[in-house]
Amino acid sequence: MTAKGESHAPDSTEVVYVAGDTPKGAMTGTVTLKQRIAGGTVLATLDEAGAPAFKNRVGGHVQTQAPPDGWTSEDQAQYYVDHHVDVVWGEKFGRPNLSPEITQRYGLGLALEVTLPPVDSAWRNDPANCSAVYTIESWSGPREVISPFDDRGRLAYYDAFRAAMDQNPDVRVLDTLFGDYSFTTDETGVNKCDPSIRMAKTRQESALEVMAIMKWAISDAGKTDTVTPTAWLWHLGGDYAGFLTALRDMGVGQVYNESGDGDDWINRRTNVDGVSLRTGPDGKSLYGPDYAVLVSAGGSCESIDRVLGLPTPHASAMKLSALAEAGVENFFRWWGSNEGWSYSVNMAVVRDLVTDPTRSTRTTRSRSSPSLRPPSSPTIPTVCSSCGGWSTRRSSPRVPTAPPAGCGTTRGTSGWASIPSRTCSVAGSASR
Repeated sequence: MTAKGESHAPDSTEVVYVAGDTPKGAMTGTVTLKQRIAGGTVLATLDEAGAPAFKNRVGGHVQTQAPPDGWTSEDQAQYYVDHHVDVVWGEKFGRPNLSPEITQRYGLGLALEVTLPPVDSAWRNDPANCSAVYTIESWSGPREVISPFDDRGRLAYYDAFRAAMDQNPDVRVLDTLFGDYSFTTDETGVNKCDPSIRMAKTRQESALEVMAIMKWAISDAGKTDTVTPTAWLWHLGGDYAGFLTALRDMGVGQVYNESGDGDDWINRRTNVDGVSLRTGPDGKSLYGPDYAVLVSAGGSCESIDRVLGLPTPHASAMKLSALAEAGVENFFRWWGSNEGWSYSVNMAVVRDLVTDPTRSTRTTRSRSSPSLRPPSSPTIPTVCSSCGGWSTRRSSPRVPTAPPAGCGTTRGTSGWASIPSRTCSVAGSASR
């Protein structure tokens, strides 16, 4: 682009300004620059825009309510861009309803969850895979799970993680979890075909093994610099602080709920449990640069009512300010928090706090002050009569539900032998 007033003679040198290292960043910067030039701004005085206070701003996508009639995927993508959400998360439902073409066009990344076990019942019922299949006792009753310490089980995890990346080229965060509705082996496990074989590993040990396989699958795919392996510690149990530290030392990202395993997200301004905001001597998060807090700045877990599931904008601002103060570089926002047709008040707060996380602490007083007021007083949007009401969104298939064709024989790009194990075991032993 040539600056206004410069010569366009064939022998002249045109000055090209490049703003941003992504398509969205370049487009935004170029438009801003053109506006300043047109307004007479002197080029020498152009300033550089500051970076957002948070690296990954992950938003749960369209999970609790059906959008109004006429609301398109591009409408939602544009809404994310306008409010500084740069990674979109489908949680247990797999890939959100945004195609790779749309995410690329709008500069969005994908956080993709691989729900466990990573294989379907046909795989688990195949006698060839018997050594890898265990039954554990869970909160919802007996569950069949896959041992990551067994050779065939390890391959099943590896293939599922590779399939998730191969089928979704825009993945930026690959995540899984080990509780609630997603399970791996633990010390209650009994082998499906030989009940005399019991699992000698804890859930935490199994989770670390699974994350080692995920990390290697990412490396084997050549995506170490673009995809972050991430463990969501939802209902994992045990020593959370110790487990977060172990994941950090493995080079694995972590997602930890602001309230631990609690679901009381609505009634408190801050709902941290003493683990999520711990800092090191440098004043930054103790758990490393890929640590993220799942924060209720907007909606709440499985909230369907657009009012009852809506923490106040002031509460949302205080939560994000607390993350920035603790040096947390990433956040996830859960169900209902990013739905552009309902939570626009809190999303406006998120938009402001992403670029200026100290705003709420500069403009508000303590909770005990009778003069406490929200940092802004936006008008709460009304529900249009043509939207057709609100309804619970149906679940969509998770991705992937089974490994690709040929699972059990395929070896990935560099072979099964290349997948390292954190815990050595002897094939056929009672401890897998």
